[in-house]
Amino acid sequence: VDENTRVGNLFFLYTVQANGMTNIRAVPAEQIEEIISKDNDIEQEVKYTKDPTGEDFWEAYDPQQEQTAFMLHFASDQPVGSAWGEGSLAPILVWIGRFATWLEDRVRLNHFRSVFMYVVRGQFVNDTAKKNRQKELNANPPQPGSILVTDPSEDWGILSANLDAFDASVDGMAIKKMIAAGVGFPLHYLAEPEGSTQTTADAAGTPTFRTLEETQDELFDMLIEMAH
Repeated sequence: VDENTRVGNLFFLYTVQANGMTNIRAVPAEQIEEIISKDNDIEQEVKYTKDPTGEDFWEAYDPQQEQTAFMLHFASDQPVGSAWGEGSLAPILVWIGRFATWLEDRVRLNHFRSVFMYVVRGQFVNDTAKKNRQKELNANPPQPGSILVTDPSEDWGILSANLDAFDASVDGMAIKKMIAAGVGFPLHYLAEPEGSTQTTADAAGTPTFRTLEETQDELFDMLIEMAH
């Protein structure tokens, strides 16, 4: 189910041994170069090539033949006229990427808001004396919680970034809503309750349960066909 959610295509390779034992192994979709179908019907798949030349391939299941090895292909969310399926994550990957970028930007912003450096102003005899004082402070910088004693000739201050960062929670919620709409889950599945009542949560979960039930039915039909 996880693989089907990611890529929308499941390829199962059957290997029939001499004693009648049949081994079934899942083949990653990325190992399939092309799906070859009959000219008059794209749904009647013939073979699955392993390389661009098409010389190396797996045969599709043919009930009219005795096969010691063959492959079954199950596709989800197929576009019309295509033998390939589409993963359920495909429409929302761009929004997951945007949410990750937004979150990373917020973390960086909060980091730089707390970064500062000391500024020491004073009356120095010459430029050499100023550089020597700077080297001394760089070699022994003030530690957090320490007591700093200076004379009237020095004025200490702090220089920090003035980042006027607005509250971005609305933006984050908008992106989360796009992700939730794409996957078909209510927001409280993503730790963002839209309402505080159980009735609201139950109403939001009803279409989700229907979608999950359809996914289960699809898996059961797949297992039945594989067993046959």
